[in-house]
Amino acid sequence: MKTSDPTTHPPASAPPEPAVSLPRVEFDDFERDVLVVTRELFATFATPALQSWGKAFSIAEDIWGETAGLVVAQKLQKLVRATLESRRYDFDFHDPFSSSAHGGMTRDETNFLQMLHYMRRDNISEARKAAEAVSLGKMDPYVLRASLAFADRFMCPKQEEAPIERGAHLRLVQ
Repeated sequence: MKTSDPTTHPPASAPPEPAVSLPRVEFDDFERDVLVVTRELFATFATPALQSWGKAFSIAEDIWGETAGLVVAQKLQKLVRATLESRRYDFDFHDPFSSSAHGGMTRDETNFLQMLHYMRRDNISEARKAAEAVSLGKMDPYVLRASLAFADRFMCPKQEEAPIERGAHLRLVQ
């Protein structure tokens, strides 16, 4: 599915480019879950009448709990919008309702997740390359600002730290 500028063009109906099987980067569970939410957000911009943003926020809340999930979705929404504006609303993504969405990622989706993957791990040189790919060869300041804000809030835990938790959990407070 391709996004298109909602102010000048109807949503494009062309299928996305062939899925990229497994990318060279091994994404963690958090990043794979981010992809699910991100697809809903891209679908919102491609077809605003679907109002997929509501589903994106609900999915994020289901995965990470109300407090963290809504922050994840809100920061992703800013990043998706910045990405689309930097590319003039040209972004290939799998329709979240399609069975093909579960079989792989488009090149654009892979670049987007790689950018977050490297930024969350503070790998500057690889993050820079991925950010340029996401912004079609530019270092777009809005994409950089939104992706760095996301990565800063959701840094990848070090090996000895606990991973980002999914859903709400009770714990004993003394």
